[in-house]
This record gives sequence, C-alpha cells and structure tokens, in this order.
Amino acid sequence: MSTTSTTVTSPKAEDVPPAQEAVSGVVGTLTPHQKTMFDSFRAILQKANLYNPDTHDDATLIRFLRARRYDPAKAHDQFAKTEAWRKENDVDNLYATFPTEEMQRAKLFYPRWTGRRDKQGVPVYVYRLASLDSTMQKELNATSERRRYERIVALWEFMRLFTLPLCSALPHAPPLPVPATPNPSSPASKAVNDIPAASEIATVTGVVSPDSNVPITSVFSIIDLGGVSMTTMWSLRHHLQQASELATAHYPETLHKIAVVNAPSFFGTVWGWIKAWFDEGTRTKVHVLDSNPGPTLLTMIDAENLPKIYGGQLDFEFADEPVLDAPAREALGQDSVPAGPVVYDVAERKWGRPAGYVEPQPSAQTVAGEDSDATAVGSESSARSSVDEGTLRKSDSVKSKRRWLNFSSTN
Repeated sequence: MSTTSTTVTSPKAEDVPPAQEAVSGVVGTLTPHQKTMFDSFRAILQKANLYNPDTHDDATLIRFLRARRYDPAKAHDQFAKTEAWRKENDVDNLYATFPTEEMQRAKLFYPRWTGRRDKQGVPVYVYRLASLDSTMQKELNATSERRRYERIVALWEFMRLFTLPLCSALPHAPPLPVPATPNPSSPASKAVNDIPAASEIATVTGVVSPDSNVPITSVFSIIDLGGVSMTTMWSLRHHLQQASELATAHYPETLHKIAVVNAPSFFGTVWGWIKAWFDEGTRTKVHVLDSNPGPTLLTMIDAENLPKIYGGQLDFEFADEPVLDAPAREALGQDSVPAGPVVYDVAERKWGRPAGYVEPQPSAQTVAGEDSDATAVGSESSARSSVDEGTLRKSDSVKSKRRWLNFSSTN
C-alpha cells in the first residue's frame, strides 16, 4: 500500500491485526506487572479521595493508566485534572439537560456511529469532512465557541454512556492477552510474539469465554477526506483541534483505530500540523489507507457492517442515523437509537435517561447558531423528568459506575 507521509504510513498486510488481535491492558487481560500498577493507581486515587468502588469502574481507571504507559503517578495527575474539569464544566448536568434537537443536529458536525461494529465488537464511526460544506461551516461559525465546546462534550458523553455500554452488552470477541515473556528454561515456552490459537486461549489464560465480559471502551473511526481541499482543512483546523484535544485530555484511550481513507496528496502537510493534537499512543493508531481501502478494512470489519462506499455491503451514508443490527435492536427493544441524552445499563440490559433529563418541548425555533446562554437549557429547563418508580436509583451523594445519579427507565 502507498504511503502518504513519512510520519503516518499505510498498514502493510502483515501489520493488519486478525479478528482477535493480541492486546493487553483491558479488563481481564492485564499482565502481572500491569495488575500491580493498576492496584497502585487505585490506591493512590483512594488516598486522594478521587475514587471508591461506586464512582468509577475498572475499565475507566485502566484507560487512564494505559494512556500514561502504566505510570500510576502520571495517570493520577491526568485523572485528577479530568475530575476537576468535569466539576468545573458541570459535565453530568450538561449532558442530562442538553436539548434533544440540538444534540441531533450537532452529530452532523462530528464522527457518527454507523450502528455497526468491527470484528471485535468495537463500534465503527465515520467522519466525512466534505459534508461540512460552506453552509455547514457558516452554521458552525455562527455558534459561539463555548457552545461548540459543550456540544463536543455532550457527544463524547453520549459515546461513553450509551454507545460503548450498548456495544459491551452485545456479542463480541474477547481480546486475547499478550502471552507472558517466555521462561528460557522452559522448552515449551512460546515466543512473546506468538499469538495462541483460539483453542489454546482457555488453557493459557483462563479468562476467555464464548460470551465475553470484557467491556468495549473504544471506537474504530473511519476518517474520509475525499473531496476535501486544503482550504477546507485549514478552515476546519480549530474545529478538529478542539475535539481531538478534548479526547486526549479527558477521554483517554477511547480511540481503538483511525483509518484515514481517500487521503489527498497534501495530507502529509496536514498531518504535520495536526499530529501535535494527539499523544504518541494515539498517533500510532492512525493508518492511512490507499485508494482502495476495502480489502484492508474488510480484514477488520465484516462486509455487512462496512458502508458500501468503503467496500462493504452496508447502506449507510454520513448523514444517516445509526443502522442497528438485530442484536442491537434486541438489546434496545426498538429499531433505532433514542434521540437526545441517553444512557445504557449493561447489567439491566435497558436504556434510559440520565438524572435531570429535560423532556423536549414542542418548538419551531431552530437551535442553529444560538449562543450558549440561549441554548444551554432553553425552553426545556422547566420540564425536568421524574424517575420512574421501580427503576434503578442511586443516592444523590453517590455516583454510579456509569456516572448517572438516577437512571430513568424508558422501556
């Protein structure tokens, strides 16, 4: 495959991971050293009053630890900054009260979930930058910078509280642990790079089962640069930078892979000024594919889950709502993704609204271009929904592992 720049290279055939790639650093696959570092990290957070078992699940903590290369002190620093950022920006309330109409519109400006998953069960997102034409850019620029920032936060919370938990509840292939460093004295030991066969996993690790309990904590993003000019890329640079830096700082390790398709000849130049937005770990996940990305993408995504325009069989275009498959529809109890702020409870296998959710009110007014003060709550502010009797509840003084105080069931 061709290489667009010397910094980001297209994955070679031997670099493309199999359906079940060898990974470590996720729940159920920690190496002994990683487990030791995780225990140390958790102890540091507890001492700093930043964590107890009811506030964050292990998968969240491991994301921060993995982002800082298993350095507990550095992971603590990032975690503490994120907790302070969430309080300063009132993130829980921002998401719960975000106007439904505005959220649906905001999704057109950022990566969108296709409703499908890759071969490991990771949700597949698509971002077609050419869709942000002059009309869309005018709408974007008419929105205050603060409100644009809040929209990004709301969409990341949607991913964290709904998309990832829903995909965790669906059938998915458990990631395989990286084999331990071989004991030189053991003639039967395997080389570190040897990936054990599927039939061997149960005896090697004892953690893999047909129904994986390993949570899905990241997304697979297809970034489509087809039809994008250098002028457009330059005009959108702040828009893209804002989203990228937010993810790196406060939603670490939520990007599984980034496949850049239809990259223009000037992408090497563009990459030169956007690579600083990502940390080193994220940069290694970026792969620039050649002019025929289908064969490479199909090694990671089944044809029925890959949009036709990228070599698959799925009828999906960027502006479409997620096209859910049968397992997702069954898990939701409906055929489509609910609009507005929503959460999904894996244990209960049901979706609901976050505490403080604001019921949409009929209005002919568009949210396009409204300033932060006008749209933060809007006409919906007086319509707080009540928590249905008999649904999941948490004390107002204790946050659940998915960061909602109360869970308002809708099905």
